[in-house]
Amino acid sequence: MEIKLIGHSCVLFKDIVRGQAILCDPWLQGRVFNNGWTQSPMSVLDEADLQSVTHLYISHEHPDHLHFPTLKSFSEAFKRKVTVIFQKLHDDKVPRALASIGYHNVRVLQHLERLNINDGLSIHIYQHRHLDSALLVRADGKFLLNLNDVELTYQEGVRLREKFGPCDVLLSQFSIAGSEGIEDKLRSDSDVVIAKLISQAQGLGAKIVIPIASFVYFCMPDNFFINQYANTVLEVKSRLKQAAIRCHLLFPGSEISDSEPVRKQDDERKFIEFYKNRSLQLFQSEPSVSLDTIKLTIEARMLKWRSSYPSLIIKRLGSIVIHVSDLNRNVKLDFVACRAAETTNNALMTVNSQPLFFAFSEPFGIQTLGVSGRYRLKSITPQWKAVRIVSSLHNAGIALTIRGLCSPNFLSWVWSRRSNVWGNVIQQFQRFAPAVRK
Repeated sequence: MEIKLIGHSCVLFKDIVRGQAILCDPWLQGRVFNNGWTQSPMSVLDEADLQSVTHLYISHEHPDHLHFPTLKSFSEAFKRKVTVIFQKLHDDKVPRALASIGYHNVRVLQHLERLNINDGLSIHIYQHRHLDSALLVRADGKFLLNLNDVELTYQEGVRLREKFGPCDVLLSQFSIAGSEGIEDKLRSDSDVVIAKLISQAQGLGAKIVIPIASFVYFCMPDNFFINQYANTVLEVKSRLKQAAIRCHLLFPGSEISDSEPVRKQDDERKFIEFYKNRSLQLFQSEPSVSLDTIKLTIEARMLKWRSSYPSLIIKRLGSIVIHVSDLNRNVKLDFVACRAAETTNNALMTVNSQPLFFAFSEPFGIQTLGVSGRYRLKSITPQWKAVRIVSSLHNAGIALTIRGLCSPNFLSWVWSRRSNVWGNVIQQFQRFAPAVRK
């Protein structure tokens, strides 16, 4: 099995003996997350890489993984020949969206369901929480794991090691992917990412770690400052070495065989040269959006949430005052009354009008606001945490109503996830506990 890094989270697993390959999460051009991210270094995908691709794995619906401009750009012949692999969720919006752009051979896999690619190659999808998934690759007795964004706990890693054996190659995220809105937390957040990577490797018994899924920078005037807190792969390699974990660096366009990482020299010199000469382009802010448009958009989103969640949860959201910096005006979001109105009250959040509009105009908008880091908070309140929870659940199509929780699709999905769903719920509760308890 050959592993080639295309760029960011895009990895190619190629069975060189049998001539089949799995392409993961292709994002080849353009900016994502409301123009808040761009790649650095850029992806490198040759036409020859595509010729051997028989399977296309999409881990989850974030746009740096499910990138529709890239997916649309592939030829009709490519779309016809590949089998797209996606996780089995309680709804089918992603498979339907893929079919609408020409990918009609879409295979959804349940949690840990096995799919044989050929006699020596099989895959499993490991679902995590309500959005993410990882790709487990079994290749001629080797266990390769592409975690990308999955925040696998140590205990989950141990269980996977008990089921599949020690992990031969682990690929995982190595730097921050957004901001909670408080700059003072960013350095510790970056340290936590490395600590999680070390914990994952130890739980899995990983023989070698390849850092991926963080080859981006924050490229707008309102988030550019975050770049100073991002980890480099050189820092990550040093920290892993201190933890006695072997790390192999791949620069976009480079590859290794799963049997040679210990012997082959990695791309450390390429990265030293890259970081030394890197120049990050700063893009211009978008035009302002009127406050009236923003208020109408927010109120429409509030009404959708109220129809999907009981009044007890809506009351937890309370109200939040936001300073719209480019308009120099404050708006109060009253989630109980489903009303957005101008106010002179002190603001919790500062954000430009366009990112605020995007946050409430799109189902994934508030997730995007956090990932892009295009806002500032005075403090992380239970109300704001609750807003994030509700927006994430709503984007995933999870309605906390009797009808929603008792629907056959939802119950079937929960049952298929029974081996790890409660651990994921506990993990989420620990992250957002203040929002739940208050």
